[in-house]
Amino acid sequence: MKLIVTGTCLLCSETIYPAGDWYSLLQTKLPSLCSACTAKLAPISQTSCCTICGHPDSKPRCAACQPEDFMQRSLYPYNDDVKDVLARYKYRGDAALAALFQLPMQRLLRRLPKADAVVPVPLHADRLFERGFNQAELVVRRPKLLLARRTLSAKQSKSTPVEREANLREAFHVTGNVTGMRITLVDDIYTTGATMRACKDVLMQAGAVSVCGITVARSLRKSPM
Repeated sequence: MKLIVTGTCLLCSETIYPAGDWYSLLQTKLPSLCSACTAKLAPISQTSCCTICGHPDSKPRCAACQPEDFMQRSLYPYNDDVKDVLARYKYRGDAALAALFQLPMQRLLRRLPKADAVVPVPLHADRLFERGFNQAELVVRRPKLLLARRTLSAKQSKSTPVEREANLREAFHVTGNVTGMRITLVDDIYTTGATMRACKDVLMQAGAVSVCGITVARSLRKSPM
């Protein structure tokens, strides 16, 4: 006799029961989130976002983007619920939460041009030691570690856009051969795009033919008054 499989929500620890249909009852693995927590993590619609930067509800192109700009997509808007989840993952060391993002990030990758390598934005060695893991590295399968960070700057979350750009000058360097490669960068949060652009620049200078990016979440621009 087959026992009914239950699961535990990674966010609230609520027991997850299968739906009442036979297909659900026969599953050996349940979702990682309960229905209440799933509802809190509402994804960005990839069919109505800016075709360049991925900002929600900006199709075909938001006013801030030009055709030659960096192509980027994100799973979620960086609202209070998503902010809480990422803070728990990134700053409180709950690395198990990476499992929430791996499959959605894999699906998001398929919406971008085919890549030869998926490259996480690197942490400086001191920050990696402090945190215990690179939050960008765990949310994708088979990442390629082709970038390293040479400078430990102030935390970007506390910097202005101008400070972000200054902090990142010469912050990254390429650690492998990227000549002729198509690369997709991965990070946890897209705020101004400064980090992604800095990584893109060094990869292109090293011979990559194209670079685009995906993140778990992105900040939203304030609507004009």
